[in-house]
Amino acid sequence: MTEFQLKVDPHTTQETDSESAQRSLDRLASVMIELSQHQGLTPVVVTPSFITPEPVFFTRLASTLGTATNREIRFDWFREVPRGIPSLSDLWAMRFSRRINRELECCQISPDRSDSGLNATLQITPMLARPGGKNRHFVVGWADAKQKLPTWAAAIHLFDASEKSSIQKHGQSEIIERSMAA
Repeated sequence: MTEFQLKVDPHTTQETDSESAQRSLDRLASVMIELSQHQGLTPVVVTPSFITPEPVFFTRLASTLGTATNREIRFDWFREVPRGIPSLSDLWAMRFSRRINRELECCQISPDRSDSGLNATLQITPMLARPGGKNRHFVVGWADAKQKLPTWAAAIHLFDASEKSSIQKHGQSEIIERSMAA
């Protein structure tokens, strides 16, 4: 398994210009494209278990990747699929995945009702997909730091455990939005 660390500055302000945020997403997308298309690895965004990216992270990343690759984007949320009675965590995950998919769906159709070209989904899965070539979805995994990734996956750590105190001080959703500007 290959690992990368993209340093996120949790102290940047939310008012940071959108060009800076887009440069960060472009850098993340270029790393993901390199991993998938040139190294044959599935890129996986890895966050500590106490971090949950906001839906806007997925929509902006999907838009950036879709533009760069001209392919449909599929986010594989790598976690155990519940068997039997789901726990509260499982119920929350299912609800959150529906919320992200609604956000991704809203971005698929432009105001004049023509197709904007963005086609992205998120699914909860017990196994990450392998890169599939240019005629299939561009797959991006998402997992928490405790998950053991398969050999065909490359971890891209957006946060590290040392940032937990800063995140608790500034608030989780605020830090996620700031991370896109770092």
